[in-house]
Amino acid sequence: MPGTGFWVAFVGVWVIGLILLFTVSPIGIFGKYGKLSRERKDLMQHGIPAQAEILAVTDTGGRVASGLDHILKFRLRVDATAGTQAFEGDAVAPIPVIRFPEFAVGHRANVKVNPHTRAIAIDIGSAGR
Repeated sequence: MPGTGFWVAFVGVWVIGLILLFTVSPIGIFGKYGKLSRERKDLMQHGIPAQAEILAVTDTGGRVASGLDHILKFRLRVDATAGTQAFEGDAVAPIPVIRFPEFAVGHRANVKVNPHTRAIAIDIGSAGR
C-alpha cells in the first residue's frame, strides 16, 4: 500500500489540474473570443435588424465556459433592408447545442447588420425559421 507521501502528491496533482482547468481554460476561450463578443454586443445594440438565410455552418472548435455553447461560423445571405442591399457575409456566434436545429442550413435567422461595414450578428434570442 502506498505511503502518505504518495497520497499527498496524488491529491496535489489533481488539485493543481483542477485549478488550471478552471482558470487557464476560460482565459483562453474568452481571450480568443472576447473581442468578437464585444463587437457582436455592439452590433446587437446598434445594428439594423434584418433577416438572413443560413447558407453554411462550420464548427470553429471554440466552446464557451460550460462547453455547452459551440462557437459556430455561419455563411449568410442577408435580405435587403432600408439601409442595405442584399449581400452575403459571415458571422460567428455561440450557439447552445440544444438549439443547433434552429440554425441549420436553409433556415432563416434574425440578424443585425452594420450598413457601412456589412458586419453581421445573429440574434440568438430569436431564430427566424
